[in-house]
Amino acid sequence: MKNNAYWKRRMEMLETAQLEKGQRFYADLERQYRIASANIEKEINNWYQRFAENNQITMAEAKKLLKTGELAEFKWNVQEYIKYGEENALNQQWMKELENASARVHISRLEALKIQLQQQVEVLYGNQSDGLDKLLRDIYSEGYYHTAFEIQRGFNIGWDLHDLDSNQLDKILSRPWSLDGRTFSDRIWANKQQLIGSLQTQLAQAVIRGESPDILIKNLAQQMNVDRNKAGRLIMTESAAFASAAQKDCFKALDVEKYEIVATLDNRTSQICQDLDGEVFDMKDYQVGVTAPPFHPWCRTTTVPYFEDNYGERAARDEKTGKTYYVPSNMKYKDWKKAFVDGGSKTGLKELGDVKKIAKTLKEQIQEIKDKIEQKGGIIEESDIKEAGKLIQNELQIKRADLKAEIEKLEKEYKATGIEEIENQLSKLRAARRGLIDLDEVGLKDMGELNIKYHELMRNKIELQSKTAEIENKLKLVREKYRGTLKENAEELKKKLSEIREVGISSFDIDGHLNKSRSPMRKVVKEAYDYYPTDWVEKSITRGNLTPKKVNRGYYSDLHAEIAISGWTEEGYLRTALHELGHRFERAVPGILEAEKIFYERRTAGEALRWLGGNYRYDEKSRFDKFLNPYMGKDYGGRAYELVSMGFEYAYTNPTKLWEDEDFATWIYGILALY
Repeated sequence: MKNNAYWKRRMEMLETAQLEKGQRFYADLERQYRIASANIEKEINNWYQRFAENNQITMAEAKKLLKTGELAEFKWNVQEYIKYGEENALNQQWMKELENASARVHISRLEALKIQLQQQVEVLYGNQSDGLDKLLRDIYSEGYYHTAFEIQRGFNIGWDLHDLDSNQLDKILSRPWSLDGRTFSDRIWANKQQLIGSLQTQLAQAVIRGESPDILIKNLAQQMNVDRNKAGRLIMTESAAFASAAQKDCFKALDVEKYEIVATLDNRTSQICQDLDGEVFDMKDYQVGVTAPPFHPWCRTTTVPYFEDNYGERAARDEKTGKTYYVPSNMKYKDWKKAFVDGGSKTGLKELGDVKKIAKTLKEQIQEIKDKIEQKGGIIEESDIKEAGKLIQNELQIKRADLKAEIEKLEKEYKATGIEEIENQLSKLRAARRGLIDLDEVGLKDMGELNIKYHELMRNKIELQSKTAEIENKLKLVREKYRGTLKENAEELKKKLSEIREVGISSFDIDGHLNKSRSPMRKVVKEAYDYYPTDWVEKSITRGNLTPKKVNRGYYSDLHAEIAISGWTEEGYLRTALHELGHRFERAVPGILEAEKIFYERRTAGEALRWLGGNYRYDEKSRFDKFLNPYMGKDYGGRAYELVSMGFEYAYTNPTKLWEDEDFATWIYGILALY
């Protein structure tokens, strides 16, 4: 059975991913608030310019009826509002008010402005309501399935679950979770009415006091900011509530009997969450706000299943669930969902009766591989390395699975715009214009047709620019988060390796090992050492002292006992130090060099040496293979390789790039696990 730390880690990761969806929605909503505020400011400025004298207007003037031309212009605007409402399904009560306004023959100046301001609020809240509904459906359904996935994979057993249809989700979303009995739709409607009332009251008071438009705009902007913060509180609290509801319903469906409260403990943690952290409750006592999160607005606390008996065997024997299958620890979420939720094939999955095998921790699984190696006389084969490496890679990839899915989703959205095809056609037309290809290759007769086609495509491109730019910006942010920073990546791998072996410099005198050098690179090399297995550090120290130094091109010299670091930034120095220590361990840790030789010869079999090109010396040659970087295949005549040095550098600083070469990635993680 997985230990409590496993469940806490898994559910915290899931909760974080779910709440990040709410944060992304809120970020987009903030943009919509800025647009609404700008439109309100524009309407007010136009109103004052038309009807005020010296930036002031009396209530008597404000209540004057619109003149014939003004009324006609106002009705044009109202017709546009109605058209927008029909296309975007604004609430019917407001649509009726607009239709009534369109039919009236007498409307005052003040009434006209109030309608214009309310339209901005209705549009804002229409988007908010639809967007939040979609968000909460996604949070609940994905939370439900991901929770089931983690529990079934955690016990290595799986059985079919029912699919959540739209009717079920409708019932769930319409079910109040708070003590006041209000749903999120009720809260949105109340917030909207309050905002409309506040804006209209402040407008009337500004006219009565004879205030300038600048003061009115400032006051209304403040009111919009207050409402925006209120919307953020609603979004994040509702997101937490439905993430909690998904876990609750999933726990019940899987017969989980107890759950534990897990708070995010930092300087922002509320007192109630601190007090409840670690408390265990029976599922029958699950009550949002009392014994389950959210306990307050912006709550980040989550729940995890609490097991104290042989849940895995008991659940697997439950005849109501039907057939039960063994779920491999490395099974991906999409494959699990296809098999156990979407009714897909279970070909290749082992059917079980009574479950005897309970899921093991990463350390236990790695130990099994080590035991198998011992039985073979201590010989580590490449298959052992890759098996261990795969376990570690899977654990690391789980954390970024949602981000990768978001990237794929945005990439599909970008492709669906058709902008890539437009760019491709434009490129061909430019080539034809320069005479690089014939006109018939682009299906055109003459330059006149080419110019017409070119300008048509450019218009299409310009029309799409706003949409594609928005998708590109989102993609950039998600990709950056997916890649992670150098320090985040290095700490993540260190933490994962710490689950299976001791990592870090421990109490070793690294400064003495580095000859107490005055070079600033001593501190960098010491930091890099702290990310590697402790027994590797000890073996390096046993091999002898090293002298660190700063150079233009980094290197490690075993003969001169030097580790030379290059770079232009602190991160660059650390990246080089991690790389060059790879060369050190290649010599200091028994078996690594031999493992490199086997891997290198397999990957580059039959390939001739080639010059690396660029600024490299002419005697620097490599077998390029399909390595992530041609430099990885550099030839040293079998005395050394760039495999572990480059591999460790990627593993600690840029793992998502490393994962692009599955064969190499699993091998590198396996080296870190077994040697």
